[in-house]
This record gives sequence, structure tokens and C-alpha cells, in this order.
Amino acid sequence: MLQCNIPRCYFRPSRGKLNEQEPEAERKGIIIASHLPDAPLHIAAAPERMMQVITNLMTNAINHTPEGGQTRISVTVEPEDGVAIEVRDSGISDEHLPYIFQPFYRVGQKGGGTGLGLSITREIVERHGGTISVASEPGHGSIFTVRLKLEQVGTSV
Repeated sequence: MLQCNIPRCYFRPSRGKLNEQEPEAERKGIIIASHLPDAPLHIAAAPERMMQVITNLMTNAINHTPEGGQTRISVTVEPEDGVAIEVRDSGISDEHLPYIFQPFYRVGQKGGGTGLGLSITREIVERHGGTISVASEPGHGSIFTVRLKLEQVGTSV
């Protein structure tokens, strides 16, 4: 795993950033549901990179959700001092799952894109000491899960 020196900072997923995704979602009649924490989370992360991760995941969810569907993002604190960011959408076929994080891999041709979003997302998450995974169940949708470590407030670097 690649390591980099990233200062500790406050990360607060904001509804405002999700609003940037709403015009495309509204065009397709897609509802964006969200469950976000009120307080900032203390993690060793660059806030702009974490928002890039969320933007990439939400853009993919909207692009691959059929008209009238729903996407959902939730950010929750987990036991053992972790945080989970989950993005749910309408689903990805099983045959795509082994390749989904490979550079230039694209699921279908609709929506354009270069096939780099998920590979960049994985790289950002791993450089921040986290993990990203995807699970998909036909008829129930996909869940992309990013897990990061929460920092203890007041600890030294």
C-alpha cells in the first residue's frame, strides 16, 4: 500500500457538495437520499480528496441508476474507531465486479467517462490508509463502502 504524509484535519461531508450532483439526478428523476453526521469527523485525510471520492462514487451511482431510481449516501461511525462511507445505487452485474477498480474499465458506454473515476477513488482511499469495496446483489443494488480510521482528538502525529 502506498503511504503519504497527510495532515490530520476535520472532514465534514456536506449536503452542499451533494447539491452539485442534483441537476443530473433531477434530469433523470433520481432521488439522492443522504444520512450525514452533524459534527465533523476527525480523520487523517485531505478534505478535498475525500470530497473527490464522494463525488466520484455519487457520479457513478447517478450515471448507472435508471430513470426514476434512487441513490443513497451514508456516513457512519463504526466500532473500533472507524468511519464508513457507503454509496448505494441500482446495481452492477457480477461480471463487472472483478474489474471495476481497474484503470480505463467502463461499465457500458452510456454516460461517457474515461473509466478512471473508480481507480482514482481507490488510489485516494488507499493513500489515506483506508479500504474501498463493492458488493452487488441483483435486484437489490450495489453498495460501495469506503472505510477509514478515525483519529483520536488530542493525539500527536
